[in-house]
Amino acid sequence: MICVFLDSNILHSKSTDFTKARFAEKLEELIGEIEVNDLYTYVKLVIPQVVISELRRQQIDDCTETVRTLRKTRVTNQVIELPVDYEKTCDTVFDGTLDDLQDGIVKVDIAPYPPNEALQGLIQRAISKQPPFEGKEKESDKGFKDALIWESLLDYKRKNSKDIFVLYSRDTKITDAFLAKEYVKLFGDEIHMLYRDDPNTHKKLLDKLRELSNVEEERATFSQQLKDRLISLIQAMPSVYFAEPDKVYEVDGEQIRVDDCSINSVTITDEIEDHEDIITFYLTLNIAYDFRDVYGGFENMDLNRKAIVNYVLSADQFYYQGNEDPEGVFWEFDGLGEKL
Repeated sequence: MICVFLDSNILHSKSTDFTKARFAEKLEELIGEIEVNDLYTYVKLVIPQVVISELRRQQIDDCTETVRTLRKTRVTNQVIELPVDYEKTCDTVFDGTLDDLQDGIVKVDIAPYPPNEALQGLIQRAISKQPPFEGKEKESDKGFKDALIWESLLDYKRKNSKDIFVLYSRDTKITDAFLAKEYVKLFGDEIHMLYRDDPNTHKKLLDKLRELSNVEEERATFSQQLKDRLISLIQAMPSVYFAEPDKVYEVDGEQIRVDDCSINSVTITDEIEDHEDIITFYLTLNIAYDFRDVYGGFENMDLNRKAIVNYVLSADQFYYQGNEDPEGVFWEFDGLGEKL
């Protein structure tokens, strides 16, 4: 997935229709261009909560200022008043708009405020005047909002480590090369910093999304091919890996001796890139066991058992780490495991 983080300046609107969430017009315009260009399969637009809060505050302030200005212009004897409890109305309008947008073809998500642990990092950025805080002859806390956006992005990346990230803004501070280097240092991955220099077009973003969508499609195809290979290899494994011949196991309070077993299905429950060259796959194997009980009677049962497989990219090789036996006890090979 390609996560496009949006700064508030991308969504800012000067509309005087305060009955709606003004940012929706700008967001729907961007969504429409993504749909028209068939880029929605791999793209997710992410709005930081701090951006939503800022846009809400701007709308309330602009509404108040507009009413104040209109009061000074008298055409009739009618007095223009600010709606009662407009802040509450604004909350309702924003919540409804965001709910509607999240149900569309183009995925839209909200990135929460950064966790409390990020506070120390924010303080250090301000003291050191590191981007996105401003440096010489300027207030070091002026970039606090941008720093919150950046910390929200880092937190979101930690939770979505496999995704490609794009930061889209009209602010040069938050698209600073220093932050891009920090991102690489933290995640060993590139972030695409896009400065929108033309307010009338999203061409630069759309061009980047086309490029990244091709990369994502290739990656998705490779990932699926890898999973298909792995499942075939597991299904071809001899039964001795899943139960020792003539060993007595205790399952559900009953002692059994497994004669044979076969795999009904293989489900990949998770995959983690523990290392830049290693992908670890976590599997659930549904295994059919044929066994004899203590009285010599033949029976069978299906059990779900967990297994782990490591894949080394540079060697294009799977290594079987191990699995649970009929009793649910996990046994494993040393190191990466045995070659498949």
